[in-house]
Amino acid sequence: MLHHFNRAANKKKLTFLQYTANSAGQTSYTFTSQNLGTATNDRVIIVCAFGSAGSAFTLNSITLGGTAMTSVATTGSTNAPTSIYRITSTSGTSANVVVTFSGTSTRCAIALYSLTGFGTVTNHDTASALATTATLSNTIDTAYNGVIIGMGSQFSATGTVINSFAGFTSKDVDAVPDTGTRLFVGSSPFTSAATNATYSVTFNSTTTQNSPLVSAAFS
Repeated sequence: MLHHFNRAANKKKLTFLQYTANSAGQTSYTFTSQNLGTATNDRVIIVCAFGSAGSAFTLNSITLGGTAMTSVATTGSTNAPTSIYRITSTSGTSANVVVTFSGTSTRCAIALYSLTGFGTVTNHDTASALATTATLSNTIDTAYNGVIIGMGSQFSATGTVINSFAGFTSKDVDAVPDTGTRLFVGSSPFTSAATNATYSVTFNSTTTQNSPLVSAAFS
């Protein structure tokens, strides 16, 4: 899915590239030959990643093509650590993505985006929330002609569905990476300048386990 906004002097593009999941219990996950899209001299790759287990642990690192990515936003230690990472990647159309956790995760899922035409991509703001409510919400500052990307999930033994989302203009992923888990990845190209803007996703029920929503705004 390609989102883009063009003006006379504005060729910014946010491109959703792909989603991949692995439901095996592992500490490190290798996702081979992930789509990076078209190479440009200013391309930034964004990787959103999620894992979960019965006790709290952390997402330690992500590499793209063997090179360490930079953490932008994260939940920290929780039963469902969720993070957004970035890296400048100006060549190639595919690469391996390796996600490493501090302990064994029962599943892992990733979603990739590319940002091009920005010249320099700035981390504008981030937000992270953990809640047992049906609605997961982030409050975040956004930039004029910037973009926002978010990843959230909920686990329920009886299954769960996404009822609605707000703030995000696109639902890029609505998936079940493993039994009982529903994953949302959304984005908005292109944002207005705003302070304390609300971005949220609503599932069809509450849960006894803290559910994450992590968002990052770029400009």
